[in-house]
Amino acid sequence: MNMTVRNFWFGFLCAVSLYASQLMQGETRCPRGIEPTSYQSLGASQIGVKVAINGRGPFEFMLDTGAQITVLDPAIASELDLHPKGAVGIVSVVSYALTDLVRVESFGLGPYRVSNLQVAIQSLDRLRSVNPEIQGILGIDFLGRFDMLIDNAHKALCFDDGRQMQFAVLGERVMVVHREKPADNSLYVPPILIPVHLPADGHRETILRIDSGSNAPILFSNRTEILPWLQKARGIRGNTSGNHSRLLLATIPEQSVRIADHTERRITFFTPIGDGTPYAKAIEDGLLPTALFSEILISFRDGFVVFNPRDACPRSQPN
Repeated sequence: MNMTVRNFWFGFLCAVSLYASQLMQGETRCPRGIEPTSYQSLGASQIGVKVAINGRGPFEFMLDTGAQITVLDPAIASELDLHPKGAVGIVSVVSYALTDLVRVESFGLGPYRVSNLQVAIQSLDRLRSVNPEIQGILGIDFLGRFDMLIDNAHKALCFDDGRQMQFAVLGERVMVVHREKPADNSLYVPPILIPVHLPADGHRETILRIDSGSNAPILFSNRTEILPWLQKARGIRGNTSGNHSRLLLATIPEQSVRIADHTERRITFFTPIGDGTPYAKAIEDGLLPTALFSEILISFRDGFVVFNPRDACPRSQPN
């Protein structure tokens, strides 16, 4: 088949696929015709989804790519008659907590179901003080079974358990930084950590966690030169991943951030104002919210991220 004929058929098939997808799904669509799952915004930037637990629900959960394990509010666990089967340590960037663990026979989001998911029971009072409707946190123990595309422009999620999407989009693959699995934690799921370069880095890299649960880009090391009392006077409130505590944050002047080889953004980071919290013990240097990007593809299983991916099938063919 010559190149002209091949290009014609490629364009024709792409056009047919795009047209059929738009007919079925309107303006919101996923690569390879995957069914989109809509989400609702929580506060300024967090992602709210409806989940089913043991065939009951829906329950309102916050999708959090920065959370190690799925968490359920104790009141919902009681309603569902779920009883502890053990305990688990939940590690966040600022704390460690030992909490009860239950086994859920069926946990579903949209058309996707996971059987025998172990879920932590933990009070969500801090999170519910900001988002009272939240009944749980959907962590990467569930999400890590898929490739996931977050489409912030259309408030849609695309889940793929067959690696179809990653071959249907174009864009630079930013490989995640791998950390060894702790020997004493069988529930550990590797966090999504990526290397970036900041103006002050020199030859080192800054490691950021891709975090849909954070409402602001955060660097744990306080790099501002403003006097501490002025930092507190000008501080704003923000959320961190994991325990979702409300922190007082100071603003770091906007700076250029290079992600991998080509992606560069000007981002205003925030930094926690000193309160004795041991941020230095975190395995990463800060948090990068998914809300900063119109779309972001995360392959949990293959360990890479694509920021603002482009559809391999063009929306229109050149003349």
